[in-house]
Amino acid sequence: MNKSITFFLLLSLGLLISLLPVSAQGKHDLKIQYCLATTPEIFDLSGDITSALFDNDIHERNNIRCSGGVYGTYRYFFMRIMSVGAVFGYNRTWADLEINNDKYGESIRDYYTVAAEWTIHYLRFESFQMYSGGGLGATFVYEDNSYYQRINSTSSGSNVYPNFNFTFVGVRFGGRTAAFIESGFGYKGLLSFGVSVQF
Repeated sequence: MNKSITFFLLLSLGLLISLLPVSAQGKHDLKIQYCLATTPEIFDLSGDITSALFDNDIHERNNIRCSGGVYGTYRYFFMRIMSVGAVFGYNRTWADLEINNDKYGESIRDYYTVAAEWTIHYLRFESFQMYSGGGLGATFVYEDNSYYQRINSTSSGSNVYPNFNFTFVGVRFGGRTAAFIESGFGYKGLLSFGVSVQF
């Protein structure tokens, strides 16, 4: 059997498997996950990309602390191995406002991310799944600054920027309710883990 026929047969078999009913795993997937090293945190740590929009003072944001991200996702399996869905996530960072190394205030930024997502499951068995995927959306930033040495003691502002996510690999362990872990880059971070329910 030559290579082109073998390839055609394997491709046909893969398409047939993808069209099989989803069966016991269900067509719906609800997920909640905690994410580390998300793009909102990386952007905040790597450069002060939004302070100019919030405050006219020349200051530095130092001693930045990050909460990590909490994300909720809904996905629908329109084929056995492919799903589409939506995600909503939240991050927070805290920082000291300093001028010439003197602390004169504090800053809090809240990041809200909404996006559309898709996944491809390479393996989808009853108690084990492996997949990759991506997403595209927007992150809304809200900043509140508090000052120690001013009559006007607070300021606030907001901004929005496009955001993305690539899940290089994700693995899910369990049946209808299962634990999962994902590795990627984007608004869900370099590493994330959580709980998934499929029905």
